[in-house]
Amino acid sequence: MLSAKKKPARRILHCRSEQPGVLVEDSLVLTAHEVVGKPPNQGAVHKILLNWTKAGIFQFQGVIVGEVDLRNPTEALVRLKYEVDGVAVDHRVRLALTEQPRRWWFVCPLENIRVAKLYLPPGARRFASRKAHDLIYKCQLEPKRPIHLSPREVRLLRGLGRFKADA
Repeated sequence: MLSAKKKPARRILHCRSEQPGVLVEDSLVLTAHEVVGKPPNQGAVHKILLNWTKAGIFQFQGVIVGEVDLRNPTEALVRLKYEVDGVAVDHRVRLALTEQPRRWWFVCPLENIRVAKLYLPPGARRFASRKAHDLIYKCQLEPKRPIHLSPREVRLLRGLGRFKADA
């Protein structure tokens, strides 16, 4: 009988989302394809200039100047120079090449994992993976179906500090 009382509480806690984090949609996104281009481009050093028209999200100057060094595939990197909140940033990101399919990837500077995209959310100074910045998609905040709670379940959640009444 005691275990039957714990199951509804456990089910309810998994239905409620935690405090929302920063959204992917509010971040600047840098893709490996737009930085490196299509393979094969080994042995090359080329400059890039990226400009965001939707850069009014936070204090970002809107232009990123970069240099992509692909001379040695094991030591390939991208050097990015930009300004955030009036502070100049000189940021290096390693690149990784896979053979099947032949494709360039970023190596996240914080998580050391291979990713196709790097993000710069509001309040951050450096590009990193979605996992490193703990970013979520807007659709993750919306429940898949309406959640109907009984008065008992609401009291239980209030007691755990997970639910706040509107009024």
